Amino acid sequence: MRRFLVIVALAGLLGGMSVPVAAGADDVVAGDSVRGARVVITADVSLPEPFEGPFTARGAAVRRGIVCPSGDLEGVVSGPGGPFYDFTVRHDFTCADGTGMFSIDLWVRLFDSGRTLFVWSVAGGTDAYVDLSGRGFGFGRPFASDDGIRDRYVGRVAG
Repeated sequence: MRRFLVIVALAGLLGGMSVPVAAGADDVVAGDSVRGARVVITADVSLPEPFEGPFTARGAAVRRGIVCPSGDLEGVVSGPGGPFYDFTVRHDFTCADGTGMFSIDLWVRLFDSGRTLFVWSVAGGTDAYVDLSGRGFGFGRPFASDDGIRDRYVGRVAG
């Protein structure tokens, strides 16, 4: 029930927002959904900017070798907000296994509690991730010490 409420809240909050997707013709199906494997990425991000921290990934995308299982994240605020979000962020994920780096753009809504909701889209990559595409949603919760945030990305990727 809690997962359902989070998804409904996110859909209501960001409903009608257009999110660009870096996808090839083979990655798009009817309704503009991205085919691909499910991925869940968890990142412990330091504050303030520049954002840094470790990440781990799990799901079918990791098992199939589409995304690496771990590495380090670096990020910056990349733009101002819009009507349905407060600001945009670019996160660069560098894989610990040396397979390359991929970038994800986030459209973030920040709440007074310090929590965030966001939608994300793959913006590009290098080496093994040059053809990576995908998108999803996520949320962030501040650490108890208020010096960082734990982001959780949920979505689908192909590549």
